[in-house]
Amino acid sequence: MLKKLQPDQWRWIEQSKKLIVWTVLAIIFTRAFTALLTPGYSYDQNAFTLWGMRMVQTPASEFYAEGYFADYPPGYLWVLKLVGMAMLHWNIPLGSALAGLLLALPVVLGEAVLGAVLVYTAYSRHGEKAGKFWAWVAVLNPSLWFNTGVWKQVDALFGMLLMVCFLLLAEKEYIWGAFFYGMALSMKPQALILGPVLAVAFLLPCLNPATRWRQCKRIGLGALVSVAVVWLPAIPFWGPIQALPKLVEKYIETSGGYPYASINAAGLMAALGANWHSWDEKFLLFSWKTWGTLFILLVTVWMIWLAWKSWKQ
Repeated sequence: MLKKLQPDQWRWIEQSKKLIVWTVLAIIFTRAFTALLTPGYSYDQNAFTLWGMRMVQTPASEFYAEGYFADYPPGYLWVLKLVGMAMLHWNIPLGSALAGLLLALPVVLGEAVLGAVLVYTAYSRHGEKAGKFWAWVAVLNPSLWFNTGVWKQVDALFGMLLMVCFLLLAEKEYIWGAFFYGMALSMKPQALILGPVLAVAFLLPCLNPATRWRQCKRIGLGALVSVAVVWLPAIPFWGPIQALPKLVEKYIETSGGYPYASINAAGLMAALGANWHSWDEKFLLFSWKTWGTLFILLVTVWMIWLAWKSWKQ
């Protein structure tokens, strides 16, 4: 269970309240207004709309029909079902500006929470100036603004779940951290990239003899919580027995379904001209796929080292 908030935490919440409210309202207004005025990335917008309608009109057990394209795991499909229900209830035309706003709304709210968490964390740890600086970063970040407001992708919501997960782990709220990690994994398989960091956060306290046995129990409970959060939304699709094997199959299928160095991402490989280039294409010494694997390994090792250093201190 979450620990009772300490007096200093209440103090930070009270002091940063106005800044957090301003940040949340600014993010909601700017992203929602932009979403209303822009068409979004048509390929994904069409897919999200069709999936939402299919979730409303078809039993979940028939959603992943053979030959039907749906590369998302079940977690976010339930959000899209709510969007589809709202569109049908209010007779909102598919492909309209209002439909685009509805599709973006869950992610806009997720980004608003992300901004609030970012401001509170900066304010409580580094003071008012840091809180204000990160408030401006949260509101005016061009990548997040474009990704949520213009292209209407789900990354801000996904990122918010991961950020909350690791902040909870930093506060030694292991089980709640595992819960939010499971939420992120139920949305997108990319959460698996950060799985080693979650594992290290759970394993490091086992090095202390005084907390070893208690932490071993937490590891088991945390694993159960993460798996349960991913498994429960999948049961209506595949049943309780087949849900986990089908999820593994879906994650493997999705991970290998886009064999490109980069797909419309504001990243290093796109900057080097590899957008929509095959990941087998060679760049300098290695293929793009090999470079990507090396970067993931390096970042993972770096994050594990930071976790180790933090634990030692």
